[in-house]
Amino acid sequence: MKILIAGRHVGVTDSMKEYARAKVEKLLKYFDRVTTARVTMDVDHQEQTVEMALEVSRGVTLVGKAGAPDMYAACDLAEQKLAQQLRRYKSRLRDHHRGEKWADAEPGVGEAPVADAAGGEREWTYEEVVALRDAVPAEGLRATIKGRTVREIGYDVLGIARAGLQARGKL
Repeated sequence: MKILIAGRHVGVTDSMKEYARAKVEKLLKYFDRVTTARVTMDVDHQEQTVEMALEVSRGVTLVGKAGAPDMYAACDLAEQKLAQQLRRYKSRLRDHHRGEKWADAEPGVGEAPVADAAGGEREWTYEEVVALRDAVPAEGLRATIKGRTVREIGYDVLGIARAGLQARGKL
């Protein structure tokens, strides 16, 4: 990845360059497919502004711009803004591969089969889909749905898939 650091109306010192470079490299933990990073430091009267622009894959450029009385504080704020944008961009990429089925659930419309108490299958209710969508990102595999954790439900799904493969002679 190329990191370009420039100053507008200000001489950029080596320590400012190193600080900005460290902030840009810290952003790579959120999304590692950044191709180019441009950092522009500017002084306008009493406010010092830092603009960070990251070119990510597929021609998308994310920009974080922040101003503060101190150049280092402005760099911190711009990095925080870009970190939020990168997390949002990465989740959009991930959600795109899941399909619209889970993202746009309508009330009363079942989404996927669920085993009921009698051992048969029924459809997810809208409330269950919303609870799952809200609980899992916050709690991870420890999220509880109808008295069972997501981890337990996942093991059940894997067991059902394995039994199906064995019945067909694929395993």
